[in-house]
Amino acid sequence: MTYEQGSELLMNAVRGFHCGCKKMFGQIALKLDNEQYISTGGNKLLSQIREEDGFEICDINTGDLGQIFKHSQDSNAFIFGCSADIVEVSETLDKLPASLEDLAQIAGPYVEVIPDSLPGNILKATNGSGSCLIKGCGVVTIASNLKKAVAAVQIIEKSCQAYVHGKMIGGAIPFNEETAQKLHHDFMHQYVHVNQEPYVDFTGFNEEE
Repeated sequence: MTYEQGSELLMNAVRGFHCGCKKMFGQIALKLDNEQYISTGGNKLLSQIREEDGFEICDINTGDLGQIFKHSQDSNAFIFGCSADIVEVSETLDKLPASLEDLAQIAGPYVEVIPDSLPGNILKATNGSGSCLIKGCGVVTIASNLKKAVAAVQIIEKSCQAYVHGKMIGGAIPFNEETAQKLHHDFMHQYVHVNQEPYVDFTGFNEEE
């Protein structure tokens, strides 16, 4: 993948945070090949990132992000996101329980909260779910592509909002572990594969019907 192609994908990811999420700071990075990755740089307000400001090209053999990208062939996209609700949840809980169906689908019964951002801790906590919270800091998501990573961060942000603001109406009620595991299993083994099937031609219909 070229720098230009990576830049376009990064900007598409940035635009994904312009609506639906509260003000979010963070960093987005994408593996270009087995030798380098492209990054928005340090912790920035995502909605203010501009392509004309340029992105960093980094050696994959150096730094914490390099370790994460080298871990697996499927580790192609990385997002760190920080908002007020995410920080509050990460400071309060040791695990974020899945109280929304889409969080259960992508992560199972809960999202782990880890004490720091060491690559080894992140890789261990994201194994299987792809995401984790860092205590008092934010959310990290690792995925095979940026579209999946953006969706995961948005879902976790929404779940944190439900946890924080749902207290006013009795609080968010988590799924029991068995139900959450089933939702995750069905999503990973049925829904994902169905949506990755080859393109199907449009089927016509009788307009009178």
